[in-house]
Amino acid sequence: MKPDISLVLQDHATRLAESIVPKLSGFEANGAAMMSAMLVMIGEEWERGAARRVEENTAIRALFTQALPLVTDAALSTRIKALAAGHDEDLHISALDKANAELRTELIALQTHVEGLDSDAARGVNDAIWAELSASVKRRALSSANF
Repeated sequence: MKPDISLVLQDHATRLAESIVPKLSGFEANGAAMMSAMLVMIGEEWERGAARRVEENTAIRALFTQALPLVTDAALSTRIKALAAGHDEDLHISALDKANAELRTELIALQTHVEGLDSDAARGVNDAIWAELSASVKRRALSSANF
């Protein structure tokens, strides 16, 4: 048997919401309803978790490649060049999150650097960074999140 985690979570959420919550009242009902909603969100994140992280890591690496010709700080240039050449081999969520944290740390350094440059190209990179940050927020949004 190969359980489909998303379907199992959706089934548990539905059973909890439809069969258990109506039998409860007050704090217990609210807590069970919250658990039901969280199971739905966990199922959604389970389904897209690795893909979302790989997409984001790839987008940040592309920004590094785009920005590299503008970077005048040798240490930053070396770091982003190495990161831009990377790719996500290990698709475990923990490994993808670790790579993302490293990429985001250097993205902050890059953004700080390009904000100090006075050129159309630097402003273009800065705009691209902001666009990616906005896209990453949208990627992370949960369809049912109303918290």
